[in-house]
Amino acid sequence: MNKIFALSVLVISAISGTVVPAHAAYVVTATETDGDVVFEGSGSLDLTAWSFSGTTNRIGGLDQPSVLLGRFNAVPVDDYANASKFSGPSSIGSGSPFVRASSGSGDYTGLNPDAIALFVPSGYSSGDALSTSTTFAGQTFLSLGLNPGSYVWTWGEGEATDSYTLNITTVPVPAAAWLFGSALAGLTFIRRKQS
Repeated sequence: MNKIFALSVLVISAISGTVVPAHAAYVVTATETDGDVVFEGSGSLDLTAWSFSGTTNRIGGLDQPSVLLGRFNAVPVDDYANASKFSGPSSIGSGSPFVRASSGSGDYTGLNPDAIALFVPSGYSSGDALSTSTTFAGQTFLSLGLNPGSYVWTWGEGEATDSYTLNITTVPVPAAAWLFGSALAGLTFIRRKQS
């Protein structure tokens, strides 16, 4: 049974193009849906490698290469800076002026690679679960200046290694559902054959 579970994780990871991380990680997926761009993120963040800078009020939005997700109205956010061993892409597209989110829910999270800054909900404890959804109504990847692709920023070392991944995907929902369904059908076939 454990072999089947491990195989299913590998198959689904391979099909979705993601890798199961060994340490804490936060993953955001951006999709174009019904004339809007929707960002959905989940995971956790290890703050060990970061220095606390203070608490400020921030709103959700895009100011390339910054990705600031969460509420569209100002909320208190803890700012962290200067992570050790920080690396990652300096651009996620052609850029655009600051675009404020139309709506958002869940936890505020953000990353500014230029300033080596990370933003989390006020009072956030390292390793706690985070989840957010942010919508930019009437926008497209093109209007937001976003290039589809996978962008990964990493920091820290050893057990404090962590990452923030942004997947800007154009895979239509029916195709993604078909891939997932195919993976499940394959796993069912393998399981029945082993019985």
